[in-house]
Amino acid sequence: DMSIQLKIYDLVLRNFEGRQKIILCTGDGNFKDESGRIDQGRVSFPEVVQRALQHGFMVEVYSWSWATSQNFRTLTSDSDYRTRLKLTYLDNYRSYLCK
Repeated sequence: DMSIQLKIYDLVLRNFEGRQKIILCTGDGNFKDESGRIDQGRVSFPEVVQRALQHGFMVEVYSWSWATSQNFRTLTSDSDYRTRLKLTYLDNYRSYLCK
């Protein structure tokens, strides 16, 4: 996860012309290291998504409803981001995805 998050951060901080979109399939919003311990120094997907939104990116997040971080739900209710952040639950597509 960490290498993906850092790559996204790198892309967000570059200057792109026009609208850009990031699409993620994750519900992960935790700050845990590989051993399961809380690591406050780590970057999380919600943090990366928020930074992308601050830089004008469109973001789509796909996740199972039960696994979706509260941080993503909070971002979707933020008036500054709600028009550029789409949160889609995979539950409705379970029969297609899990055969």
